[in-house]
Amino acid sequence: MALVVFNKPFMAGKLLDQMLQASRNERKQKTHGTNESFGTRTPHILLVEDNEVNAMVATHFLTSQGCTYKVAVNGQEALDFAMSEDFDLILMDIQLPIFDGLEVTQQIRQMKDPKMKNVVIVAMTANALSGEREACIEAGMNDYLSKPVSQDALSKTLSKWLS
Repeated sequence: MALVVFNKPFMAGKLLDQMLQASRNERKQKTHGTNESFGTRTPHILLVEDNEVNAMVATHFLTSQGCTYKVAVNGQEALDFAMSEDFDLILMDIQLPIFDGLEVTQQIRQMKDPKMKNVVIVAMTANALSGEREACIEAGMNDYLSKPVSQDALSKTLSKWLS
């Protein structure tokens, strides 16, 4: 893993560029065929994230893991995509416009389609308050990732639920 040092104040764009470059360098050192842990199928992920920078980082991580994805930027879009496509896993931000991630999860779990009742939903939140994980699980989520999400943490979560 590369160490990058920034002088304050730093620009968010430069930080993202450095993160992406470090990730590219790390990927080059690993063997190709990152999709090995998922067998021959390509996982299809719904990423529900309203922050553009977080979405860019997450989609880069998903691509490096050999996944295809769709991005929803609010709760209504997440519901629309969930009803119209089959996803292997949903990465769900908690704080979203229109419907929050907990509400979206509850609505997905109430759908008549058995696939939606059983699709894996993983919370992604920067809110580290006590009880947040429990609230996510109670709403019907399967797992929890705290932000900022690292490529390693996302990789382990994908392997856990998609293997």
